[in-house]
Amino acid sequence: MEQEKEFKELIKELYRHQFKQVQERVKSGCATGEDMIFIRDHLKGLKDKEG
Repeated sequence: MEQEKEFKELIKELYRHQFKQVQERVKSGCATGEDMIFIRDHLKGLKDKEG
């Protein structure tokens, strides 16, 4: 159980790091197609949580 909890925390941290990188590329105008897919999936995830 403890390993699973640690693993989930690592995944969250990795996701936060990736999100920050995508944000920086969007702000600087250097976003890639992969960044757009990441944003779409992130927004879809937020919508799924609401609905």
